[in-house]
Amino acid sequence: MEKTPENNTGEKNGTPFDILTQEEDFSEHMKQIENEQNSDKASPEKKTEEFNEEAILGAEVCKIMEEKGLPIVDLENVSAMPEVFSKALNDGIDANPHGVMVWRRTPEEIAGDTLLVSKDRSAGVRIGKDGEIGSLFRNLETSTVKGILPSMMLSAIGAGGIKGECYGENMMRQYMQLGFVPVAHTRWSKKDLQNGSTWNEDFGHPDMYFFFLPENLSLEDCAREYGDRPVLSDDDLENLPILGYDGETPEAYAYRDAALKGDLDNARLILENFLKASRS
Repeated sequence: MEKTPENNTGEKNGTPFDILTQEEDFSEHMKQIENEQNSDKASPEKKTEEFNEEAILGAEVCKIMEEKGLPIVDLENVSAMPEVFSKALNDGIDANPHGVMVWRRTPEEIAGDTLLVSKDRSAGVRIGKDGEIGSLFRNLETSTVKGILPSMMLSAIGAGGIKGECYGENMMRQYMQLGFVPVAHTRWSKKDLQNGSTWNEDFGHPDMYFFFLPENLSLEDCAREYGDRPVLSDDDLENLPILGYDGETPEAYAYRDAALKGDLDNARLILENFLKASRS
């Protein structure tokens, strides 16, 4: 609770500012403000906003995660400093064999997004203005905690994340355990890789899956049912619509977003048009 300041007579005053009546008091006050401003300039790290996990996840979700033995990652919101997230992301990509599956991002590209990163900069996730979850990374050279995917994704959901995409059936099933629903996939293609990236053929050629979070699922639901949800088999996932990904109007994105909004007629139209074009 904010304290009500006292005036120079010792009486309570209803304003949130001290009433300074003496010149020396005002001078000292201005010096204090100047020192604080200079301190802020010298310590840009103060611009980060530490996330209280109970604030973003809620006490109930944290309790559920603890009961399930899931680690909770302490995060900072560095949305005001995209260069901090960009560096941590790119370092994480370099330090992870699977980093090729994640695109590098410049500070300019992610400005305005919600950017969450661990205190040691070893893990992070980005939430776009439209709820797109992306840039999920873990630096294997500096990260000391395993099994952080549930914590990172639940934090992303708590920060407004509602949709995303991933490589491979196994990763898709992990997201399904959190409540995400796969609606489409696209075949692996070199042209989907970021320029300058080298694909490790040991990974095979996994499909990319597009998914969203149903509106009727609360954050508590996502956490409570983690590990207990039924998931789709490889055959079930293969039977999802196979749509386009590249180009000016990638069908997989449009189809997923139409399904997310409950616009099933539009989703069917997107699918039918894609199938007609692919057969012609």
